Amino acid sequence: QIPGIKVNGVRVFEQYSAKPQNSALTKATYAGTGNLTFHNGSMLPTVKLYPIFWGASFPSSGTRTYKGDVTSFLSNIQCSASTGPTCSGLNGLIAQYMRGASVNIQLGATYTDTSNPPTSAPSTSTIVAEAQKVVSATSGATLDPTGLYIVFTNNFPSRAGYCGYHGAGSATVRGSTKSIAVAYLPNPATTSGCSAAYLGSTYRQNSNVSGVDSVINITSHEIYEAMTDSIQSGNAWYDASGNEIGDRSEEHTSELQSRVDIS
Repeated sequence: QIPGIKVNGVRVFEQYSAKPQNSALTKATYAGTGNLTFHNGSMLPTVKLYPIFWGASFPSSGTRTYKGDVTSFLSNIQCSASTGPTCSGLNGLIAQYMRGASVNIQLGATYTDTSNPPTSAPSTSTIVAEAQKVVSATSGATLDPTGLYIVFTNNFPSRAGYCGYHGAGSATVRGSTKSIAVAYLPNPATTSGCSAAYLGSTYRQNSNVSGVDSVINITSHEIYEAMTDSIQSGNAWYDASGNEIGDRSEEHTSELQSRVDIS
């Protein structure tokens, strides 16, 4: 634990255990039991995405860059019922979980921390502390209670038996303590169990799956789960097996908080 950082909870996206798929997913492959049900916890119908790139350099290949492609993806999924573009596709799908609130997704500030990220799987308190660190170093900035602080590292640390996770915790910036939602996305480029190749071909843009394709897949998973189950004040939407919305459309084993101790 880190002094001054309180962890509210965490949900892990485990590595894929099946072989790479070449066909569309079928209902039989979905993880989980029964429908998602609401457990009276907190959600983020209005969310501002704050990417944090932790590491001195990130990979690039030709015109594709890790940071550029990730930021472009986050920019492209912005939507608002009042300012447009309309919240369609997956953005529109999650509207049914918001209990009458409108979906509003915006991209906030982008942060870069050129220090070395942890070489061993970081705790949730470490990720919350990283968000606190970069915001504290920015003049005039303070933690956003409607924000999702997404920490991308340029490495895949040892002892990380997962592709990523989202959670929540409390931190203090400029004398103000706030509960914030966070997500951690290590670089999955060399980790086969996190490759987008494990998705059916219908869910991939092409057969050439790069590390950035894989991390974008995992990022979308964590964004929509954080929106429907931010864990800032209790759990919200999950099924009888403990699976959240993203787990119901991925081919991997059930997501169980107890599998990996990252609190």
